[in-house]
Amino acid sequence: MSMNELKKQLKERNIGKLYFFTGPEQFLVKYYINEIIRILLPENVRSFNCNVFEEKVTFKQIEDAVSVFPAFSDRRVVVVKESSLFKTGESQQRYDDFSALSLTIYA
Repeated sequence: MSMNELKKQLKERNIGKLYFFTGPEQFLVKYYINEIIRILLPENVRSFNCNVFEEKVTFKQIEDAVSVFPAFSDRRVVVVKESSLFKTGESQQRYDDFSALSLTIYA
């Protein structure tokens, strides 16, 4: 996906199910994650519907987080930061499983 496509989705408030953000521009990564959270989750329900995992996280923890039904909202947001979980070849099947879920996840 290009930056223009992402900007268009944000402008139209048509947020997808799964995003992976990578690259050296950490400011832009943080900005777009925060924009997606702002669009999907009203401020008063963010604490119920947003999970943030950093570095050491297991697939089980992510699966548990995405399987929780959203409270007072249509969507949940699960953010995975600085994790090497999706970098190994053996994780490809788990990644494929995640991409089929109805969620938004960032790495």
